[in-house]
Amino acid sequence: MKKNTDTGFIVSLHHDASPDILRVNLTWQGDHGISAFDLDRLGQVLHYENESENTGWVLIRPSRLVSPGEAIPLRKGVEILDLRNRNSSCLGLLQLSLFQR
Repeated sequence: MKKNTDTGFIVSLHHDASPDILRVNLTWQGDHGISAFDLDRLGQVLHYENESENTGWVLIRPSRLVSPGEAIPLRKGVEILDLRNRNSSCLGLLQLSLFQR
């Protein structure tokens, strides 16, 4: 069975200090950072961070109902360039493709 490396999944949801802000925890397979995923589909993105190689979180003001288990696809038209620093942490650089069809 082939692993799905172009989708992240919501693992859990937590209310932040403000009742209208949610912390959404994501997990995924593959060499991506959290910024590679289409987080805007969840609502207004306030902040996001990678936690590990395949996990991260995002603070949002949701524009719709968000549920654990929901799939979040990669952004369209984005190439992922992964760099690893001395601590083996991953820095995802995004480069928009100018020659998309």
